[in-house]
Amino acid sequence: MREVGPAYATSLVLRRIIPRWLFYHRHIYVMQRSLDGWADKPHDDPNLRLAGKQDADLIGQLVWDTEKVRDSLSEGAQIAMVVRDGRVQAASWFKQGQVAYEHWLTLVTPEDAVCSMFVFTAKDARGQGHFGRVVKFNCRESARAGLARTVSIVDHLNRNSWSATMKIGGQRVGTIRVWGVFGFLLVKAGSTWRTGRWDQDRRLALGFDELGT
Repeated sequence: MREVGPAYATSLVLRRIIPRWLFYHRHIYVMQRSLDGWADKPHDDPNLRLAGKQDADLIGQLVWDTEKVRDSLSEGAQIAMVVRDGRVQAASWFKQGQVAYEHWLTLVTPEDAVCSMFVFTAKDARGQGHFGRVVKFNCRESARAGLARTVSIVDHLNRNSWSATMKIGGQRVGTIRVWGVFGFLLVKAGSTWRTGRWDQDRRLALGFDELGT
């Protein structure tokens, strides 16, 4: 609960009880951060680095099964991680191109942007500033690769994530609201209304720049 806050933790419990194809509602913040000046930021933490495919087993101990981590790396994800005493204490995922969200949305990132997807922190390493550390390192590496901004979408109840994002330069630039019953979705993205389905094979594709208020 400390990781995500009580409101979001409660919503996660309800989502496990009520099938999302049966009833679904989300209010999502659309976030953006400029990478101007990030390429020149210093880096002197020897425990912080980008992951390679050989690190899949190590990261898999923190997040999910190793095979999914390996697939994520093969699909082009950029993962920054803090490693101490042979353990990954925190990891941040960035990815360009198309990013899947749950079973209904594909977020299409602009060519000059990378999507900040999620951050995991080991339970015994929380409260030590690792969220900002790994995200900032990913920002630095993305800026050095010539990208101009990061984009992300965050559940409005996940106060810890969106407030931490704003502390390191993120801004809320839009919203997505979604209502669903029996797998049919009504989506308000920015000022545009769309319909969709709770079906990972028929995801609604939305370009990030469509989502502004």
